[in-house]
Amino acid sequence: MLVELLFAVAAGILVPPADTAGITEQAPVPAPAHHHPSPSAREPALDWLIRKESGGRVQARNGQHFGIGQLNNNARKAQAAKLGCDPNTTVYAEQLAMMQGYIADRYGSAEAAKAFHLRKGWY
Repeated sequence: MLVELLFAVAAGILVPPADTAGITEQAPVPAPAHHHPSPSAREPALDWLIRKESGGRVQARNGQHFGIGQLNNNARKAQAAKLGCDPNTTVYAEQLAMMQGYIADRYGSAEAAKAFHLRKGWY
């Protein structure tokens, strides 16, 4: 869990609290080769949805909703079938691809999905 949090902070997905009194500054932790950085430079709305839904945690779970995009079982299965991957994958790139496919199929764009989320509180 601590390692995932460090990677999330390094990728800019999570921002550490402002009150860091007593903590000495250390060199940044390099991301492992399999870690995929936040897509914020490409798609700010997609990055916003990931932060909102899971904080970038590939094992985030809320009932049947799982992963960075918190897709339900049916959405994960449908997207995984298109991509040829496991619907319960914990590989960031595969979860990102499933989330992007779901958003494209349902909303057309990450911006439209974010707008829907802002109106309804979910997407």
